[in-house]
Amino acid sequence: MPLLLVLALGLVGCGAGPAQAESDAIDKATSGARDAAARVRESLGTQLRTQAFADTLKSLPVGFKSGAVTVLDSSQDPAGSFVARVSIVWDGESNGGFYEQAAVRLCVKYSGVTGPNDRVDMVDADCLGGLPAYVNNVQVARTVTLGK
Repeated sequence: MPLLLVLALGLVGCGAGPAQAESDAIDKATSGARDAAARVRESLGTQLRTQAFADTLKSLPVGFKSGAVTVLDSSQDPAGSFVARVSIVWDGESNGGFYEQAAVRLCVKYSGVTGPNDRVDMVDADCLGGLPAYVNNVQVARTVTLGK
């Protein structure tokens, strides 16, 4: 009987099961998507000081090793206020006893004002239908939000 207990404890300690591995991969993908959203916000803030809005959108980071950023729509008024809706798709992988990959989608609305008092705000946005279902050959498992 003690041998069975030792074997059972050994198996429990060998790593997470497939469900936990998938959950870990989704958590990593979610964290990556949120980090990418923050980097896009920083990039907008920096570039809008020296470039026109349309040029800034064209130069956003459109591809990362683990994901992609797509501008869904945008507008700017003559006073310098702008809005841009962006889809960020990110993949993550588990590195426990089971290997799993998962991808998530995060849609963000960036808004703000260009000029001397520039600012860039970001909030969750609705994701449109018809967006790509894969990133780096990994199917998008769910849509996530900026919230923790």
